[in-house]
Amino acid sequence: MAFRCASRPPGAVLALMVLGLALAGLAAPWRAAWADSVAPAERHYEIAPGPLAQALNRFALEAGVVMYYPPELAQGHRSPGLEGRYTVARGFRALLSGTGLEARRDESGVYTLAPAGAPTTARLAPVTVKGEPEPRRGMYREPRSVSVVTREDIDRIAPRNTSDVLAAVPGVHTSQSRQDPGVSVNIRGLQDFGRVNVMIDGTRQNYQQSGHGSNGQVYLDPALLSGVDVAKGPTSTEGGAAVIGGVVDFRTLEFEDLVDSGADHGGRISMTSGDNAYHFAGSLAAATRLTDDLDLVAAISRKNVGAFEKGERGSKDGGYWHGLSQYTGQDQWSGLFKSTWHLGDAQRLKFSYIGLEAEFDQGSTTSAREGATDHNRVRTDTVLFNYDLFPASGWLDLRSSLYYTRTANDQDRPDKGDGYGAFSVRYETNTVGGTLSNRTSLELGDWPAALMFTYGTEFYHDWTRPRASKESAGDGEPSWFSGPTPEGERSVASLFSQAHFKHANGLELIGGLRYDYFRLEGEGEMYVGREENAPGVRPPYTSYYSDFAVARHDGFLSPTATAAWQLTNPLQIFASYGRGVRPPAITESLMWGSHVGNSFPFFPNPGLEPERSTNWEAGANLRLPNLFRDGDRLSMKAAWFDTRVEHYVAQGPVVNPASVGEGGDIKAFAFVNLDDPVRFRGLELQADYDVGVTFAQLSWTHTLHDLGSGGYDPYPLGNFTGSIPPDGYGAATGGGVLYMLPPRKKGTLSTGVRLFDRRLTLGGRVRYEDNDGRGGTMYEDVVDWTVYDLWASYEPNDALTLRLAVDNLRDRNYAELNGTSYWIAPGRTVTGTLSLRF
Repeated sequence: MAFRCASRPPGAVLALMVLGLALAGLAAPWRAAWADSVAPAERHYEIAPGPLAQALNRFALEAGVVMYYPPELAQGHRSPGLEGRYTVARGFRALLSGTGLEARRDESGVYTLAPAGAPTTARLAPVTVKGEPEPRRGMYREPRSVSVVTREDIDRIAPRNTSDVLAAVPGVHTSQSRQDPGVSVNIRGLQDFGRVNVMIDGTRQNYQQSGHGSNGQVYLDPALLSGVDVAKGPTSTEGGAAVIGGVVDFRTLEFEDLVDSGADHGGRISMTSGDNAYHFAGSLAAATRLTDDLDLVAAISRKNVGAFEKGERGSKDGGYWHGLSQYTGQDQWSGLFKSTWHLGDAQRLKFSYIGLEAEFDQGSTTSAREGATDHNRVRTDTVLFNYDLFPASGWLDLRSSLYYTRTANDQDRPDKGDGYGAFSVRYETNTVGGTLSNRTSLELGDWPAALMFTYGTEFYHDWTRPRASKESAGDGEPSWFSGPTPEGERSVASLFSQAHFKHANGLELIGGLRYDYFRLEGEGEMYVGREENAPGVRPPYTSYYSDFAVARHDGFLSPTATAAWQLTNPLQIFASYGRGVRPPAITESLMWGSHVGNSFPFFPNPGLEPERSTNWEAGANLRLPNLFRDGDRLSMKAAWFDTRVEHYVAQGPVVNPASVGEGGDIKAFAFVNLDDPVRFRGLELQADYDVGVTFAQLSWTHTLHDLGSGGYDPYPLGNFTGSIPPDGYGAATGGGVLYMLPPRKKGTLSTGVRLFDRRLTLGGRVRYEDNDGRGGTMYEDVVDWTVYDLWASYEPNDALTLRLAVDNLRDRNYAELNGTSYWIAPGRTVTGTLSLRF
């Protein structure tokens, strides 16, 4: 860690901070009493043998202490390393064993290094001890498939939207239309309706809006991010309730991201502009420590992008593939505010707010042949409270959260002259939730092993509030919009526990058990038929509906197990098994109404079975320092995964319960459980190589799909007329079932060089995607592609950074996944960024 003195922040602060100051003053007396009552904390450390200075830096970083010493005092000494649980004092003694040196703590808590037994002297002049934590390095120590996206990764290529942030994560795909700034995340073939838990700072984002794309958009500006954590498959700890695909946590800016170690205030200003309608993206973020107990962070961001030019290389004939891509403009504001109140060394209370407001148009195609189908104003607000209690005890390390998030889209649908009229529509999803977890660490006597228990509970409650009304005369029906995204409520509560055994010989055993309970309630109007009206009467027919109501609940147990072994110091192998459950979502169970134009009705399916997943995984971590030369480092993670989902929920054609005759008299769609399990399996690889002057990062995913026969019950609501389904329905062939499938192959390679004492960085990236020509003749030439990007970064001083990026260097015409279809991506885009730290 680097520590240095810094001045206090300027006197002018936001009025909102006054409340935090008052609270801090009120709490000071009892906070101090609590701090005096705790004992020195023990923590688990893994520090390899090596040069003493390196070991001390690592230990000071992980222990969170300040240490001063002249560099020459540590030269020529080696440390035996550290493995196990230690207090700070015991840890220093073990690290310094055999060196003839000792660590001394003064009355202020600062440690100094001195020869053992030497008399105490005046405090040495400050010398910086600097340790550089690298978040990406930690993922190569985890015996499971996890990935990390850092702020450095985000800054290299200026992201046009949040989807671009995840482009290089193996096993992770995104669904987007480039018209909507939201992102829907797919992990190993699973997405939407909560299969993947996508969070912002640990708060679930469960927004629902039905359409031709995905159903599960998350709205967040990349300018507010400090990084992203991705965990794949089911988990027996926080965030895993009712999840079968994995967990993605978008982490927003914290105090430490903006302020140098030892300083009391800092910030960052960033401005980006470019061609191809990348008009402007700018942000201002600042943090200050008002007192020793209170930290504040605030940030605001603005982005404006327009209708981009499509790539020309490899494009097909026709206006759809050339020229300007209509309705891809977006104008958005976002911001955050955080206050952290340190109640001594053992407690922390935190308040966070994250918000975004975006306006954008959508159209049915990317060309200008038709007007926009709707104008959208999306607003999302998230409020989060965290309380942590971590006294110096192996029995208590308590983390808790309570949050509320709301995402609403006010949509104007103009009269397009088709006789339907104009509509005003609002989609809204609210979520309140929380977590409570504790970690207990146990030493197993004289046995060189440790045992850690993690246990707790989490819950969330969703409720949707759609609204639709007619704004002009016409034959259209508001139920076209409020029915497919229905009103309803769903609650999930979960108890979880996990035991992690770790032996000094490298053996790790992890076992977990989760109990999920869900409850779903809602009602609507089910379409049952229509009657033709007399000639000349408008509308030309009368539709008939029947009321329905749903109220159901159930509970499930889901175990997980992992075994890992450190075969040698650089090589660890691991294997895991996990079960997961995902209850049906509000939309899947309660959807009703009709497709726009009454093309066909949507039916509810109150009896949907929850999805049950079985996940197998086998992999390895490899960490090789000094592979080709002193100071280089190669880290690799490879994993084979196999996921089977029983009762997989998909949308398919069904039969009206009131149909008559062979095939019935109406074609409808509903969510159904497939008869055969859906299976996704494949290989993932990620690697980092760094030698200081040059670096490289690789990710690769190969996914195989087995969708079974696609058969299902075509009578989700039964049938009382004796009609039989037409060809292509249900158990015969599963015709018409809609799947959201990831690319079969996806790869990314980034590499670069650092020059002039790392002031100048030059790099490039190649992205590859192979969908086996899926999507029919319209897309077959553009869904398999290779795209090249370049970037440069120059830091003339520690405060200023200048960046230049070229996205899609060769102006490739290519398409990206958008739910069950594809959408044309931007052509070549050049952007420049100025970033100033203060």
